[in-house]
Amino acid sequence: MRLFAKLFLIGLVVAGAAAADAAPKSAKGHYERGVKEYNLRHFVEAISEFEKAYQEDPAPVLLFNIAQSHRKLGNSEEALFFYRRYLEAAPKSETRADVEKRIADLEAIIEKAQAKAQPPAKAEPIPAPPAAASNNVASRPPATPTPVTLTPPERAPTPEAAATAKPSAPLSGAPPGGGLRVAGAATAATGAAAVVIGILFGEAARSESASVTKALVFNNVDDAAGHRDATLQWVFYGAGTAAIVGGGILYYLGHNAEAGESRVALVPSLGASGARALTLQGRF
Repeated sequence: MRLFAKLFLIGLVVAGAAAADAAPKSAKGHYERGVKEYNLRHFVEAISEFEKAYQEDPAPVLLFNIAQSHRKLGNSEEALFFYRRYLEAAPKSETRADVEKRIADLEAIIEKAQAKAQPPAKAEPIPAPPAAASNNVASRPPATPTPVTLTPPERAPTPEAAATAKPSAPLSGAPPGGGLRVAGAATAATGAAAVVIGILFGEAARSESASVTKALVFNNVDDAAGHRDATLQWVFYGAGTAAIVGGGILYYLGHNAEAGESRVALVPSLGASGARALTLQGRF
C-alpha cells in the first residue's frame, strides 16, 4: 500500500508540472498570434488572442497590448481601462511616463466627446403677449366729451390806443446806457495809456537833447531821434487827451441814459453842400 501511495503522489507531481509547462506554451502561442494580427492591423483579432493569452498567463504586458489595440480601434474608454489596469499590475514599469501621457490624452478625448454629446440647453419659452386691449376698449362706453368754452377773439387796438400805449420794457436784461459807460471807460483808459506813452517819449527826447548838448561833436543821429521823440510826445499827448475827454463824455451820457435823464440818438442830416451825415442829438 505504501508503494502504491508513493507512486500515486509522484504521478500527481509529474502531471502538475506538465500542465504548468503546457500553460505558458499555450499563452505564448496566443501572444505570438496576437502580435501578428496587430502588425496586420487586425486589431479585433489581436485583442482576442491577447485576451486568451492573458487567461493562460496573466502577464501585465498583455494588458498593455490589449490597451494599445483598443486605442488603434478608437475605443478610448476601453483603452483607458486597460492602460490603468496595466499600471496597477506593473507600477514600476519603465514605460510608466509614456502610459500616463496616453491616459491623459484619452481622458481629454473622452471629456470632449461627452461635452459634444450633451444636448443643448432648452431656451425658456417666451411669454405670450397680453391680450389686445382693443376688446376691453370696445366694451367700454364712449367717454363724454368735455365742453370747450370759446372766448371771443381780442380786438386789435385802435390807432389812438396804440399811440397812447406805453412802450414795452426792453427785451434785454442789460440796463440802458451800459454800453456807453463801458465804451467811455475803455476810451478813457486808452487815452490815459496814450498820455503815459507821450510822457515816455518826452523823457526820451530830453535825454537825447542832453546827450547832443554835452557831446563835443555834433551827432546828427541823436539830434534827429530827439526831434522825432519830441514830436511823438505831443502826438500821444493830444490823442490821449482827446480820448480821455471823449471817454468821459461817453461815460456821462451812459450814466444819464441809465438814470433816464437824457435821450441820445444818431439821426441822418443833410449838410449845406448837400452831403449826408450822421448827427448826434440828445436832451440832457
